[in-house]
Amino acid sequence: MSGKKRVLIVDDDRDFVASVKDWLEANNIEVLVAYDGASGLECALKEQPDLMILDVMMSSDTEGIEVSRKIAEQPDLKRMPVLMLTGMRKAKNLPFGLEPDENWLPVRVVMEKPVPPDVLLREIHRLLGN
Repeated sequence: MSGKKRVLIVDDDRDFVASVKDWLEANNIEVLVAYDGASGLECALKEQPDLMILDVMMSSDTEGIEVSRKIAEQPDLKRMPVLMLTGMRKAKNLPFGLEPDENWLPVRVVMEKPVPPDVLLREIHRLLGN
């Protein structure tokens, strides 16, 4: 066991995933990857990561929201911090942003893309408690 914290990135944007993965690995974080909600949930159940970075819009506009709700229902996952990272507000021209909500959006933090890498890393460390 390496002792590194493990983060699962669930996002269908392969370029985004690659860049965040490289950045996190350069900062001593082990990274797991899934490109859709179903495989992200499956990977989370199997691998038990320390944190999940979850996109909202993947195969549907609300796939990430649905995945966050399924995570909250899983005894083995409901304590795992979920950081929702989305471009939904800009893509859909919404006059409001998403906010964590225990029932509707059970995640710890919502951040709007693009997020500067140092800001994302700081938030990941905060959620991981280090």
